[in-house]
Amino acid sequence: MSMYKKVQDFKSYTTAEIRLRIGNMNTLYDGQVIKRELTKHEGIKDVEIYTNKKIISVKYYPNIIDGSVIGYLILKLGYKLQNYNNKPAIKVKGG
Repeated sequence: MSMYKKVQDFKSYTTAEIRLRIGNMNTLYDGQVIKRELTKHEGIKDVEIYTNKKIISVKYYPNIIDGSVIGYLILKLGYKLQNYNNKPAIKVKGG
């Protein structure tokens, strides 16, 4: 197996997670609207909604989509981000 193939395989297993606090996400419907919009885009792996804390957790592939794009998509829907910093936690599959 070539080194290029190994690097590409590693990139496909690497995910990042970003947690965003949405100031005006008051109902479960608001969370579902955000989730539906984010999952339309390639590179988003999973979106979890925590309505009682007004937080969404987005798992994505950083080699396909950037964290700033996720923030932009939420702002485009009319929601306000409270603690947005573009520093995701990188997670690698396996040990």
